[in-house]
Amino acid sequence: MDFLKQLGMLLRMNLLGLLQRLGLACTTVIGVTCAVGVAQGATHTNIVVKATHPVAGTAQVLWSASGDQPDPNSSDNTGVSSTTIQAQADVAVTVNGPTSALAGSALTYTYTATNLGPNDAAGVTANIRLSTGMSVPTVTTTRGTCTIAQLVIDCALGDIPNGGAATITVHTAMPATAINGAQLSAFFATASTDLVLTNNNPVTRPDFTTPPSAGGGGGGGGSSSALWLLALTALTMVRRYARPSRLRISGVGPSNVSIATLPTYFRSFTPTGVV
Repeated sequence: MDFLKQLGMLLRMNLLGLLQRLGLACTTVIGVTCAVGVAQGATHTNIVVKATHPVAGTAQVLWSASGDQPDPNSSDNTGVSSTTIQAQADVAVTVNGPTSALAGSALTYTYTATNLGPNDAAGVTANIRLSTGMSVPTVTTTRGTCTIAQLVIDCALGDIPNGGAATITVHTAMPATAINGAQLSAFFATASTDLVLTNNNPVTRPDFTTPPSAGGGGGGGGSSSALWLLALTALTMVRRYARPSRLRISGVGPSNVSIATLPTYFRSFTPTGVV
């Protein structure tokens, strides 16, 4: 019985040594310890270690090797490897604002940059450019600071945590006359590795129209109505002294004048033409 107990203890104490000789195991209790067995002369063994790092920064891997026999040169039995860990994030940008506007009107656009993770987005920046002709904007931001140089806005938003957001509000105005191809272009970036780049740069192209001039258009207003009445007066005189078959109507009038608005003696014939 004592012999069996001693044998069991001996086996447990030398289990790792036995596995080392057989080349059967790697353990990962603290770090990685591998038993590679007997290393023959002029041979090598590759050990591949895969791991993840929770935060950005520098990760170090320390390694060492040893054997049962004395090593005449132990200076190359240890080492350290350093790896730079890049944070991964997804900065997604949306913009809210009018898609059409009258020339000369004031406009407000709101840009929201949201970090969809999985890590913090470091050093987020924004660059917003307005088309020539638009007024020099004013801007506010919920994170970081912004500067304005004519029609260019640059913002340093700092770090945006996973799930966090920053909002930039831009106030501007359209020129008095409509301009072709007007737009607001935005470019957002992060020092972290951005997993999706297609949602960083929204472009807004509002349709601009010129407001109608005061007192114009329509049927019967202003000088056009006066001219039409003058033409009717002239036609009245012509009708009194000319044969109906030779009457020709001259002038341009409002489209909403009907035959009912003409004098009674004009209703008995159809004009031969308009010149």
